[in-house]
Amino acid sequence: MEIMTKKVLTTKNLTMIAMFSAISAVLMVFEIQLPFSPSFVKFDFSDLPVMLGGFLIGPFAGGIIVFMKILLHFLLNGTTSFFVGDLSNLLLTLSFVLPASFIYQQKKTKKTTIQGLLVSIICTSL
Repeated sequence: MEIMTKKVLTTKNLTMIAMFSAISAVLMVFEIQLPFSPSFVKFDFSDLPVMLGGFLIGPFAGGIIVFMKILLHFLLNGTTSFFVGDLSNLLLTLSFVLPASFIYQQKKTKKTTIQGLLVSIICTSL
């Protein structure tokens, strides 16, 4: 078993975390109402930068990006659901990003990427 010596909180990584968080918060503003769904169920593309950051930097950074995304969204738009929607978005995004990035960090191949995404889909569904 290999000991990971990569430092997460370097200047480069902090800059990337800040950039991915800002892009995520901006993308969270553009919500799409899904047809045949309740009015509170909306789709946005804000998880793409989170997932990219989790793959590039690691699962810890992916978690930080998720928290910063939710915090920036709250500061920009406030909350309409007394944090219930924000908390569910946080938990679902963490359950999607963390397993995929953990598995991808073990061996960076297409096969482990697909395996990690499948595990993330199962975790998010549960």
